[in-house]
Amino acid sequence: MNATIRAMRWTAGLALFTTALGARICAQDTHSAPKEQQIPPPACFTMHGAWEGGYVPCTAFSHREWLNDITHWRAERRIRIGYDPARYEMPALQWAQRSFMQPQMMVHDRYFYDPVANKYTVDKYLDDLDKRYGGIDAVLIWATYPNMGIDDRNQHDMVRSMPGGVERLKQMVADFHRTGCRQGESSARIRAGGRPKR
Repeated sequence: MNATIRAMRWTAGLALFTTALGARICAQDTHSAPKEQQIPPPACFTMHGAWEGGYVPCTAFSHREWLNDITHWRAERRIRIGYDPARYEMPALQWAQRSFMQPQMMVHDRYFYDPVANKYTVDKYLDDLDKRYGGIDAVLIWATYPNMGIDDRNQHDMVRSMPGGVERLKQMVADFHRTGCRQGESSARIRAGGRPKR
């Protein structure tokens, strides 16, 4: 009798486990699972020949269904990684959510540095960008690339070896700050204020 009860308990436990597993698998199921690093578009965005079943045009429903599916997929992934949005909500970083135009500029740019006058020309650089495409929200200055690795200097050494050293860099940051443009060089951790596009 005890063996029969144990077998029934084992069977019930197995049934409960497989039901829970099945529910978990269904809960994490998605039709839009990423392929490599891309989230695929709705199937209706993909043209198919008649031999492949033909083409079905997109509708408002198919788009809404796809959007709901990838939103669900994203919510599942956030749960799995223990996502915490606190860093994105920090007041000091809010500017990044409104910074849409940010060139990644080489420190050797002739609109930015005048080797004859031996000075940074922030106003000339920003005026050029204003004329070319209406200004910028922020700028990332690459002081280390493409020089990193050609000798034994690290990124901090390279920043310190820029023309005028750290003092001239501080002035350059102040010049960006004066104009309201956010400026930064990732390895130097230099930041300034937010220049509105004109």
